[in-house]
Amino acid sequence: MRTATYKICEQCAINFKVKDLSKPNRFCSKKCYFLNRTDNIIIKQPTYIDHASCIICNNIFKPKTNRGIKVCSGKCQSYYYYQKSIMSKEKNIKCIECHKYFVEHKNQLFCSRICYWHYRKSHPNIIFQSNQVSMRIDIKCINCSSIFLVHQYRKRIASFCSTKCKFEYKRELIKCPTCTLFFSAAKHRKRRYCNAECYAKGTDKRRSKFSIDVLNNLKKLMFNSDIDCEVKVLIDGKLCFADFIIDNTICIECQGDYWHCNPIIYNSAYFHSKLKKYAFEIWNKDKERILFLEKCGYIVIELWEYEWRHSKNYQETLETIIRKYDYEIFKGKLSKISSI
Repeated sequence: MRTATYKICEQCAINFKVKDLSKPNRFCSKKCYFLNRTDNIIIKQPTYIDHASCIICNNIFKPKTNRGIKVCSGKCQSYYYYQKSIMSKEKNIKCIECHKYFVEHKNQLFCSRICYWHYRKSHPNIIFQSNQVSMRIDIKCINCSSIFLVHQYRKRIASFCSTKCKFEYKRELIKCPTCTLFFSAAKHRKRRYCNAECYAKGTDKRRSKFSIDVLNNLKKLMFNSDIDCEVKVLIDGKLCFADFIIDNTICIECQGDYWHCNPIIYNSAYFHSKLKKYAFEIWNKDKERILFLEKCGYIVIELWEYEWRHSKNYQETLETIIRKYDYEIFKGKLSKISSI
């Protein structure tokens, strides 16, 4: 059998049983260990330096900390490190301007800035810095063909001398085929008309089935009369559009149910998503246009698509009205209007 081993504690002098033989086992407990440790600690008093001499300017100063400070100020410290870096190179070269020997620092050629500027003024052809010469190159403007200066890193990007030239180059003047007025638009948009109204009344616009049907009936009825299709009328500087004009006197307007918001189908509060207007606004605009044509002397006949499609006698009534007006014109009761 293994016999138990005992030792005497160095702090309290009591015999204690040793559990682990691999350790020193000097104390019986942690309490005795810490008591012995605190008794043997020697408290060192800090020594403060009252005065010190600066190694650069030799002035006596009082250091703030006890870390062996050698300089008295930040200026002396920067000069100390500067001299330290110079002494590490130990390379004397000759100044180009004054021909004096000095310690080289970062591959310099002059002993001072005075020598540098004297040499630079006396030798203007020698380039020391990039700002001595212009680093820009000449480029021709695409729009106005004028030459302008740009930096070399922009020679592949710069094409215009100003924003005005850039704006003019990307836009063009187009003649509207409907109102014959010129307007400016971007080239990439490929516009032909100046606004939505001219586009809707354009010469090459797609005809609706309703207007084609009315035109075919008018050709059968008025075989001796002149029928103008989609005419633009300029009266007192105001431009108006008419679907059909017979003998330059009778004006026939084909009002589509969707585009003119037929009151039978649509409510006055209906908002037209294409025209961005309410139904009552479209009706007021149509009334103003019809009144304007009547004041100018035209006889306006308004046709609605719904009545044309669903009424059997609508075409016959139109025929009687046109025959009546045609007879009155023939008798001289109604005079033809000359186009303005």
